[in-house]
Amino acid sequence: YLARSDILDQQVNGQWTQPGQPLYDQYLTQRLQQAVGVLDSKSAAVVSMTTPYYDSGDVATGSQLPEDDPARVTVDNSIIRDAVQSAQSGSSGANVSVFDLGGDLSPQGHFAQEVNGVDMRCSDGIHITALGGEQLASSLLPHLAEVGRSHEQTSPQGAWPGPPPPTLPASSSELP
Repeated sequence: YLARSDILDQQVNGQWTQPGQPLYDQYLTQRLQQAVGVLDSKSAAVVSMTTPYYDSGDVATGSQLPEDDPARVTVDNSIIRDAVQSAQSGSSGANVSVFDLGGDLSPQGHFAQEVNGVDMRCSDGIHITALGGEQLASSLLPHLAEVGRSHEQTSPQGAWPGPPPPTLPASSSELP
């Protein structure tokens, strides 16, 4: 799970609100808990990803957009981590984890165009470049593989209702 929309202003119960305001924070917490509950009800393993910092400001004026405010990302990541921790300690024993995508894309705690010599972000300050995706894959894929192995041990028969999809992405043969 990763959604930039979580740091945008939202209308909740007819009132505009934003990350860091109690109404919004409660709303997002409930949404995440509900999503985990639905997925866990089907024995799915759930991986939430922390939010990276963005720099999608208005190029013409040089102004920062509200959703680029680092404080919003900090609040969002706190809510994500709390929701995962709550699910992990809950009675269902949900197989839920956090992948620190935000840390990989924003290692110094702020927007980074380049990480370890790799141009990570597209010019819009939001999306990830192809090379950035390859860089992220080197840390994300091992995490997902471990989640899969753990899930296989706890649910060896699986819960998928039928065979896997017949087609795989062409790049799947290159995965370890």
